[in-house]
Amino acid sequence: MLELQVGKTDYEEKRKTVKTIVLWFLAAIVYICVYHVLFNQIYVKDAYYISFYTPSCFSYYYLTVNLSQSTNTIKDDDKNTETTTFEKDLSLTSQELKICYDQIHMEHLRLYKELSDKGITIKIRYEFWELINVISIEFEEKHLEIIKSLKYVKNVQPVSKHRIPIKRKNPSLDSKIVNKKRVSRWKRDYISYDDIKLAPGVDINFVHNFTGVFSARKLFKVTGKDIKVGIVDTGVDYNHPALGGCYGPKCRVQYGYNFVDGTSDPLDECIGHGTHVAGIIGGNDTGKGGTGFLGVAPDVTFGVYKVLDCSGSGDNDVIMQGMQMAKDDGMSIINLSISGEGWAESPMAEMTNVLAKFGILVAVADGNYGSDGLWESGIPATGANALAVSSVDNSHLLVQKATGEYNNVSVEIDYMTKYVRPFPLTKVKIAVYPNDDCPTDLSIYKSKILMIDIPNMLSTCSLDSTSLQENVVGLFAVEYNISAPSYPSLSMPDYFTVPYATLIPKQYYNLVNIVNNYSDFELDFSDKYTYTVINEYGKSPSYFTSWGPAPELDMKPEISAPGGIIFSLYPLVFGGYSLMSGTSMASPYIAGSAALILEKLKVKKSFEVTRALLMNFAIPTTDVTINEIAPIYQQGVGFINILNSLSSSITISPIKINLNDTINGNFDWHTLKITNEGNSSINYTLVHCPVISVNGYISGTNFGASFFQLSFNKTITAEVEFDNTWIEVGPKMNASIKVKITPPKILGSEKRWFYNGYIQFKPTDNSSTLSIPYAGLSTPAKELPIFPTPQYPQLFNSDYNILYSNTTFTMKNGDIPYIAYALVTPTRYLAAYILDKNKKLLFLYADADYVWKTTYYTSYSIPVVFSWSGVDLLNNDLPNGTYFLKLSALKLLGDQNNNTEYEDWISPGIIISRPK
Repeated sequence: MLELQVGKTDYEEKRKTVKTIVLWFLAAIVYICVYHVLFNQIYVKDAYYISFYTPSCFSYYYLTVNLSQSTNTIKDDDKNTETTTFEKDLSLTSQELKICYDQIHMEHLRLYKELSDKGITIKIRYEFWELINVISIEFEEKHLEIIKSLKYVKNVQPVSKHRIPIKRKNPSLDSKIVNKKRVSRWKRDYISYDDIKLAPGVDINFVHNFTGVFSARKLFKVTGKDIKVGIVDTGVDYNHPALGGCYGPKCRVQYGYNFVDGTSDPLDECIGHGTHVAGIIGGNDTGKGGTGFLGVAPDVTFGVYKVLDCSGSGDNDVIMQGMQMAKDDGMSIINLSISGEGWAESPMAEMTNVLAKFGILVAVADGNYGSDGLWESGIPATGANALAVSSVDNSHLLVQKATGEYNNVSVEIDYMTKYVRPFPLTKVKIAVYPNDDCPTDLSIYKSKILMIDIPNMLSTCSLDSTSLQENVVGLFAVEYNISAPSYPSLSMPDYFTVPYATLIPKQYYNLVNIVNNYSDFELDFSDKYTYTVINEYGKSPSYFTSWGPAPELDMKPEISAPGGIIFSLYPLVFGGYSLMSGTSMASPYIAGSAALILEKLKVKKSFEVTRALLMNFAIPTTDVTINEIAPIYQQGVGFINILNSLSSSITISPIKINLNDTINGNFDWHTLKITNEGNSSINYTLVHCPVISVNGYISGTNFGASFFQLSFNKTITAEVEFDNTWIEVGPKMNASIKVKITPPKILGSEKRWFYNGYIQFKPTDNSSTLSIPYAGLSTPAKELPIFPTPQYPQLFNSDYNILYSNTTFTMKNGDIPYIAYALVTPTRYLAAYILDKNKKLLFLYADADYVWKTTYYTSYSIPVVFSWSGVDLLNNDLPNGTYFLKLSALKLLGDQNNNTEYEDWISPGIIISRPK
């Protein structure tokens, strides 16, 4: 694909590929609204957020009332001051809420009346007033500028679509299967739903060993009892015995609502995502006849808020309604295994910030777009107080075994099925799909298991789904890239009705060699047990986990948890259990861990302390692809170890040091405060641990780097000074130490390095090390490219030819200009202007705030494409003549009012020559 060719082929080859890609993209253009086309966002049509300058009820209360936070205090070693142990409950009384609501609602009514007086028809979707002062309404886009101009309106943003984070494949397996015959998921009769049979000695809960959960539960007798955890997702199958088998009072799932169909029933009956999440947080299947499965906190109480439909998507204002209800129902923790494009200024991200002020910890999936390089942390993870969670691969794999023999040599194959059941087969012959000639007659594989090397097959071949299902009795797949070794998702297209499994790569290729040399080779599937094998990539960052930073260089993600190949609950109709992968699985692991902390602390809510205990004691992990400690923008501070968190009475703040760029960063002394709530003194030695730097751009170009193109450098590191390299913290005391971090000075020819590292507090006794991560950019952010010139932007015609000089268009019968662009860095503001023949401004064609790097929803190799039909903003034809189109993007952290801080591109001349 084009992304992998950038910087490796000459420009003419890139042009040819661009032409092909444009052809693909144009075939899919179905947009009508200019705004939606131009800026590549997945929005709800004609739906917008209106933010007001008047603060929300909570913000007004929080900012104007003197908060005496808590009487739980400890003394500071340096100053005789008191510090807060736990946050105060800041909930407003019903009377305060009513008074505030009346005031804010009057402001909303004023807007509605003013728009009505102007003849603007609106549809009110939702009003938010307690946590944030925002409404979501629908109106025709032509009224957008009028509403923006109202003096009491702070901001207008489109309502976007969100979905459960998916792992992008490029191209998708689904797109390479032709003649798709849909088969209902309710009728997957090829799946054996017999009880999972564990081989002797197999521990199905092995994931809890390397995270410290098993030891912590045993040592501290914590299970999350009486802690309320909200799941804002696809609902859950509360009929599952591991979730209590019921919904309502005295059930484990006590609270909930279905925002998808407007009922009180949050049952997950079609997709399984929310059920899997719930199992990770607190499943408990240890009753009679159960599997023995245990989630992190098996006694938590659930609130379930169904906001995503059976496709896993939902409108973000609906998701925010779920977040609000979770808060109203008294949830201590909220899990959001949801991701979408956006900046920290988005209403959803802002809502997570306010929830934190109530003491509610919001754990959020960071996203599954790791293959696209940096800048991929999505919202609401980009919220300042959202705990953004990345994924590490599981330590072990659950597999089934098949055996065979050739030339008197015994063979044993480990295969993984999504539903953790063995193939319902006996002895079967195996065939290998040849990627070099792409056979279409699949009858040659009749009654065999077909082996598919997914990356190679996708690049050359297409399979006929109907023929596949009529002939083969099973699929063995492998998806392996030596640049990102990891195990793939076990999800296959819904229309497959044959058993499928993935193989460990080494075993897959060994089996290929056997089959190619022994055509009669058979595998015996009579072993119906489930086993565990060590995952050689265990504890390493998952290949799919999104990289940060957030668009304004905030450190995201912040912490890692197991998310690769995770065993958990699934709706009973699909067998009750499955393996899934994603940051969607990592986030609930953190949510469950937070519940254990709250139970140990004997408090219902404590955002600051809980977050500190989770992050301070996380363990930096190694990325096996580079054999180095993984960069912080990939793993956060490290993967969770809840045993260390619960065993300590120490926390350190701040939990991270954001150094921004070389212009906006704070390179003076930073004060780190160490809080000791224990009964004895503890001593620490301070150590600086630099981490390998990463460059998210292809050296010497304006092109963004995919994961496979990232550059790393161990010598480009920050300099760190301490005012003291040793510190003692007395019992029930605070102490502080200062650290000064200087960006790398020797950068070489490539300046765009993201440097990072840890300030570590190593105890002199046998207690645990604490880590404070830091990260920054070694150059001014304004020097980062926005457009990947000269690749994009480009002007082209309806024949998909790129145009380098003035070109005539009739503006009839599809003869109109198209513009393709891509963004390699997020931009706070992006605009398209129409210029006259002298390149003077005629009018603003379209603009948008907070625009995402374009890889978020489309592959980097497919640009964003929009057209112009030679009309003005009122859709009137412009006179014949020469015009230019200008794209203008604000440089990162640039001043929107300074014209010199924009990156501009002007098209070749567009000559309008309409026939008379």
